[in-house]
Amino acid sequence: MGIPVDVNGSWKDGKPYVNVNGSWKEVQYAYANVNGSWKQVFANFNKATGGTITDVDNYNGTGQKWRVHEFKSNSTFSVQIAAQPFHVLVCGGGGGGGYAWSQFNGGGPGIGGKPTIVTNALAVGSFAVTIGGGGHPVGGNYKRGTTGGASSLGNITGNGGSGGAFNGGYGGNAYSQNDRVKSYFNNPDHWVDSDITGTTAKYGRNGSPGGPQFEFASGGFPGGGGRGGGSGWGTGGHPQNGSAGVVIVAYQIG
Repeated sequence: MGIPVDVNGSWKDGKPYVNVNGSWKEVQYAYANVNGSWKQVFANFNKATGGTITDVDNYNGTGQKWRVHEFKSNSTFSVQIAAQPFHVLVCGGGGGGGYAWSQFNGGGPGIGGKPTIVTNALAVGSFAVTIGGGGHPVGGNYKRGTTGGASSLGNITGNGGSGGAFNGGYGGNAYSQNDRVKSYFNNPDHWVDSDITGTTAKYGRNGSPGGPQFEFASGGFPGGGGRGGGSGWGTGGHPQNGSAGVVIVAYQIG
């Protein structure tokens, strides 16, 4: 909330300043004594730069306006005003899919980089942003995928997901095993939902296990694990890379 000021006959939401030793400073909070009790009459909002910025009205149905910063590559998040807490999501890269080509096994799924989600009182200053890359399959039969890279915002870290094992998929009859593959991929325990952007989305979704005649999707989504590759008795799919991570910061601005 601001302090209303009349500008040419129109009331505007103003922000107060005070002179401190000859330098004008923007007020973060203001209180008034009402019948012996101190009440907050003004609270400033955060101000920051960096990443792709989106302003969201009616953020998650709150009626409030929030600002969202999304980072998909290494960068810097710079805070000019830190009057309120920041909501932060840091998701590492997903692991690469494993590979097994036999009638007994398909390659295991790359594990998603499960996000770290915190509400944090970041200080004024600049914070390095690092985005973890996705892991990748390793050439050759019976090989485990590599681990995804860690993402970070300052000292807030989201670890990368582990690579898929070479024996974590499904062998056997193609038609009976495809349902098991789909069931694993669609299990809500294998990702994390967050509405930090103002819209609920999946982060760190595990890839699918490899199986016979398998060509289902990878984990997709930020930090998703790569699809496992492999056979069974049918034609197996190829293992895939994990998805890169992401860093998201959100805070109220109105």
